[in-house]
Amino acid sequence: MIAIDNEKCVKCGACAGVCPALVIESVEAGMEPVHEDSCIKCYHCVAVCPESAVSCDEFSIEEFRMINDVDEGIAAGVENQLMSRRSVREFKNKPVSRELLEKLIEIAGHAPTGHNAQAVEFSVISDRELIDSLDTRILKKFDRLVSLAGSTVGETIVAMFAGKKMAKDIIESGTAIKRFLNSEGHGKLHIFRGAPVLIVAHCGAGALTGKDDCVTALCHMLFAAEASGLGGTWIGYLVGAARIDSKLKQPLGVPASNTIHSAMILGWPKYKYKRMIPRKNLPVKWIG
Repeated sequence: MIAIDNEKCVKCGACAGVCPALVIESVEAGMEPVHEDSCIKCYHCVAVCPESAVSCDEFSIEEFRMINDVDEGIAAGVENQLMSRRSVREFKNKPVSRELLEKLIEIAGHAPTGHNAQAVEFSVISDRELIDSLDTRILKKFDRLVSLAGSTVGETIVAMFAGKKMAKDIIESGTAIKRFLNSEGHGKLHIFRGAPVLIVAHCGAGALTGKDDCVTALCHMLFAAEASGLGGTWIGYLVGAARIDSKLKQPLGVPASNTIHSAMILGWPKYKYKRMIPRKNLPVKWIG
């Protein structure tokens, strides 16, 4: 659970600004986690707070290591970047240059692919009106699915089209979808978070490891983007929406015969994170 010490809080609003599920709101006493049931435990709020006013019950504040801005050599710099990486969903109103995007695409092209197939294709969308229209279209589709899933038969139909995992996520997001609809200035699911760039990775039917190749390519791209000062995050909802609504491919410039495997948004981050977020220890079996 999240707690906010309003004696330390300077009410900058960064914690609410970075919350992907609109859990934190500004109330009369200060900032407060109003919708705790929607918390996904990303702890962006703890990491971004400049006054250490936000805490959680899973990790102590001391476990949130300060992000080091000092260059300590290549290896240390890479470790610092990887461990301080955050999913960025809040952006400045500033475009990303075509030159930088072309460089990121070139870097992504050096990611490994199964059988060296190099079959990954990209669509790079920087048309803000198009991105907004896609957001509205996906919201309407998901809103209908949530309504349909109110019965056992409906839930089965949703799972058939979207896949069990995506159907479960959509159904569980029903309350959050309504909150986004009613939140000030949204009126939409806000999937793309006002990002200036949307990048979609897709492959043709003959790509044996197409999904893995697309994900790996976008990982390369995101790492390079962050090294250039950009931020971004994965947009799984778009992948799920494209499964349900195949006509989404057309405005994205994706051939009808291709499959969209992954997508992400990019832009210049609005907030600067102060701390790394601790992670659970991974289960490891050492052999030999």
